[in-house]
Amino acid sequence: MWETLTLIGAQSTAAAQPWWLRVLAIAAVGLLLAALMVLIQTKDRPSSRKAGWALVIFLLPILGPLIYLVWETVRFKRTNPRQTKGRSETMAPEEVAALQQQEARDQQARNASDENPEDRAPKGRP
Repeated sequence: MWETLTLIGAQSTAAAQPWWLRVLAIAAVGLLLAALMVLIQTKDRPSSRKAGWALVIFLLPILGPLIYLVWETVRFKRTNPRQTKGRSETMAPEEVAALQQQEARDQQARNASDENPEDRAPKGRP
């Protein structure tokens, strides 16, 4: 008889909690786990700094992990700038081909003018 009363009591307290509180608790646990994973995988931090961040993460349930994740994202982007894309990644294939052909023609023209030094001599002087 006590077992059934305990089960009924447990069900009534779970039903009494609002849905948003459950969602908030799940979000808090998810953020906590994500922040701890990033903290553990970070190799270039001294142990004292990691311990300080662990305190912030645990003492401020939702805000602490959010602050840490934003802080680490900004730090990572500052120390690892985005690599510039090459020509083939920023242009259509037709544009790349046309530009390569133009560069080849320009190179041929430069090579031809280098081969004929008399073309560069000023005209009008004997």
